[in-house]
Amino acid sequence: GAPLTPLLHHALFFNPDINRCIVNIGGMANITTVSNASPHTGFDPGPGNILIDYWAQLHTHKAFDAKGQWASSGNIIKPLVKEMLKDSYFSLTGPKSTGREYFNTKWLDQFNLSQYKPVDVMATLTELTAKTIADCIPNDTDEVYVCGGGAHNTFLMERLHINTGKDVNSTTAIGINPDYVEAVTFAWLAYRRINNLPGNSVPSTGARAERVLGAIYQ
Repeated sequence: GAPLTPLLHHALFFNPDINRCIVNIGGMANITTVSNASPHTGFDPGPGNILIDYWAQLHTHKAFDAKGQWASSGNIIKPLVKEMLKDSYFSLTGPKSTGREYFNTKWLDQFNLSQYKPVDVMATLTELTAKTIADCIPNDTDEVYVCGGGAHNTFLMERLHINTGKDVNSTTAIGINPDYVEAVTFAWLAYRRINNLPGNSVPSTGARAERVLGAIYQ
């Protein structure tokens, strides 16, 4: 059923005069195109914070790279980014979804990262997240907004701006704190279930039809 957010993103952020792309960067990244030109679509471009957080925990013993400060002090290893992008997941078109069962420490082990400086690997993993998201944003997108924990990673936001060539802002700019969007999503899905309204996005998941999601137990 994933991704679960596209229908909510459309309900919250649709503007008939603006083509928007909403990017949620949690453990995984997912994007939703919200425009008048085509039905809203959403899918997972690839890893969000999962690999970045793992590398930070391994080498700095902190839960994450606050504001991307460590990554910003390193150098992006472009050949390594190119090698990582050869993974077949990145060449798949949507609908598609992924998770930590795929992008994890085992996935990283194949690249023999011990040959590089840890800080440069951090910069490179941040670039991988930015580039895989940017590659999935349609050219006719007018505005890009980010929610989820990744919205607080200043270096990641800068790399998104550079890779897309577009202004990139958090969803605060259009009325919702980026930390609240996921919570709002699940409250909204609960509301849809209670009122027997569909909660899935057919263009985003490849489902055969709209469905009421979830069950109520008393």
